Amino acid sequence: MSSKHFFKLINGKEFIFALLRKFMSKDHIRFSGSAILPDINTKKDVRVSGSGKLDGTIECNFLRTSGSFQGKGSINAHGGMRSSGSFKFEGPVQSGDNARFSGSAKLKGDLTVGEELRSSGSFNVDGSVSAKDDTKFSGSANITGDLIVDDDLKSSGSLKVGGAVTVDDDAKFSGSAKIEGDIDIGEFLRSSGSLKCASNVKAKHGAKISGSVNIVLNLETEGFVDIKGGAKIGGNVTGVDISFDQHKWYAFWYWTSYIISFWRMFREAYEIGGSIIAKNSVDINRTYVAGDIKARTVTLRRFTKVDGTVYYVDECLVHKKAKLANQPVRIAPEEL
Repeated sequence: MSSKHFFKLINGKEFIFALLRKFMSKDHIRFSGSAILPDINTKKDVRVSGSGKLDGTIECNFLRTSGSFQGKGSINAHGGMRSSGSFKFEGPVQSGDNARFSGSAKLKGDLTVGEELRSSGSFNVDGSVSAKDDTKFSGSANITGDLIVDDDLKSSGSLKVGGAVTVDDDAKFSGSAKIEGDIDIGEFLRSSGSLKCASNVKAKHGAKISGSVNIVLNLETEGFVDIKGGAKIGGNVTGVDISFDQHKWYAFWYWTSYIISFWRMFREAYEIGGSIIAKNSVDINRTYVAGDIKARTVTLRRFTKVDGTVYYVDECLVHKKAKLANQPVRIAPEEL
């Protein structure tokens, strides 16, 4: 191209059209530096780096933000989204595919994710969160509404949910978890650290808890319940096999540490405000039960106290340091 033709192109409309054609031919739209974003409706990806501010709507394929992004309105990223750095937004956010937040994320509105949800760092949602695939929180997560996961849920660090938690498959909490509504797990529940629930906990195939658990109402499962550490449950505990405090190293600590053993003599580590009902066995240690116990076989170990009545089908073993308000009653299998 001659210099004469080049300058003619610059001074004419052809140059503007050439830039537009080049811009529109890319598979993404990019905003960098400090930018105020207009309403965007495109089938392409949108990338925002630096400082981006939106007061409107974004509908695109994939949304990627890095640095600082804030705004209000609505976001619908059909192909997924990823944010690194600071993400602050008021309004509903929808991701048709995976959504990943790293750094700090603060949303005021519901978050809907069509596939996997990942968050590392600080994650705060003033609304409800739903994801169709695996969900993983690492660091701290605070959700004021409900948390709905159609696959597995894993939370490490600190998790607070103001509503209910519903998980179709397995749920694993490590660190601390505080749930104000019901916990409903479709498969298996595992928790290490501290688990607090202000309502009911239901885990269809079983619950294994190490550390401490505080449930205001009932703990229900169609499988086994295995709790080690400490527990306070205000209502009933139901399952197939139920055991509390079956540490393999318990005897070691008991015989080698007189201070710890003396403290344990005057403290029940497990407090059940209702009854314990199992289809097969109950094996509990250092447990206070305000209601009844009912199972095929019952084993009551040291420092266990039952204010109700123990009902058993096959066998009832009571340690000499366990206290029963009433004599155990043998029942028929059909009475379970």
